[in-house]
Amino acid sequence: SYFPSLSASGGWSWANSELTQFQEYGASYLGLMLQVPLFTGFTSNYQIQNAELKFKQSEIEKLKLEQEIKQSIHNASLRLSSAEKSLEISLKTIKSAEKNYESFKERFQVGSANITDFTQANTLFITAQINRITAVYDYLAAQKELLFAIGDLK
Repeated sequence: SYFPSLSASGGWSWANSELTQFQEYGASYLGLMLQVPLFTGFTSNYQIQNAELKFKQSEIEKLKLEQEIKQSIHNASLRLSSAEKSLEISLKTIKSAEKNYESFKERFQVGSANITDFTQANTLFITAQINRITAVYDYLAAQKELLFAIGDLK
C-alpha cells in the first residue's frame, strides 16, 4: 500500500425496449483509475507492524514446540533407561527369591524350617515374579513412549 495502483475498467451497455437499433441506444465506456497513496492514515505502517508481530509470534511458538518435543524425548529416554535398570534389578531379585525359596523348601522337607518360613519364602518368590512382569510391561511402555516422542511409532 506504499505504491500507486492503476486499474482499468470497460464495458458496453444497451437500453431499448425493442431489439432493433443497437447502434443508437448502445453505449460503451472505458475507464482508468490511478490511486496514489499520499496519506493512508498510518494503515500501511500498522499492517506492516502487525505482520511483523505475527511473524515473531509464530517464530516463538515454533521454538516453544521444539523445546516441548526435546523435553518429551528427553523424559521418554530417561524413563526407558529407568525401566532397563528395573528389568535388571527384577531379574536379580527373582533369581535370589528363587534360590531362597528352594533353600527353604529343602529345609522344610528335612524338618529344619517351619511352615511360616517356607510360606514367606514362597510369597517373596511370587512377589518377585509379579515385579518382573511389571518391569517388563513398564519397559515396553517406555519403549513405545520414546518411539512416539521421536515420531517413529507405527
